[in-house]
Amino acid sequence: MLRWPEFPGRSPSNLTAKRGGVTYIDLPKQQSQHRAYREGVKTTSMTRPDQSPFANEVRENCHHRCVVTGASLRCITEAAHLTPHCDRGIPEKTNGLLLRRDIHALFDSHEFAINPDTLRLYFTKAARGCLNTADLTVRILNKDALKTFINPENLRARWEKFRRLHHAELACESGMNNAD
Repeated sequence: MLRWPEFPGRSPSNLTAKRGGVTYIDLPKQQSQHRAYREGVKTTSMTRPDQSPFANEVRENCHHRCVVTGASLRCITEAAHLTPHCDRGIPEKTNGLLLRRDIHALFDSHEFAINPDTLRLYFTKAARGCLNTADLTVRILNKDALKTFINPENLRARWEKFRRLHHAELACESGMNNAD
C-alpha cells in the first residue's frame, strides 16, 4: 500500500505518485460557494415636500378607500396623480385618486384609464386577466365616492395615451366591459 508523506498544506488530492518518488501538483482553488456582498453606491434622490400633504388630502377626499376596489388598508393604497407631477400636475386633491397599489401601477403603465367624458373605467384585457375581477367594485367613477370631485380634464392626457396604445382592443371590444 502506498502511503502519502505528511506535508503541511498538502493533501492526497493534490499529490501524484510516480515511480521513484512523489510529484506535487498545484490544483486551482475552487470558487467559494458563498456570495460576496458588495458595498452600495451613493445616490442622490430628490424629494417633493408637497407629496405627503397631497397624499393625505387625496386619502381624506376618497374617504380612505380605493375608488376602484374599495380597499381601505393604508399599506396597500396610494394617492395617484391624474396628471403626473412630471407633466406639471398640481399637488391637490382634485388631481388625485386613492388607488390600490396594483391598480395604481396599471394606471401609471397605461393598462387602466378613466374616460374623462363618461368617467367609465377601462382595463386592458391583459390587466383584467391579472386582476381578481370580483375586486373591481365599480365600472364608472362614482362622484359619491369623493368629498370633492376631481377635475376630469386631469384624466384627458392619460385617456388619450391609453386610446392610442390600445385602440385595436378598444375597437374590438367596443365599450370594454371591465368586470367580465
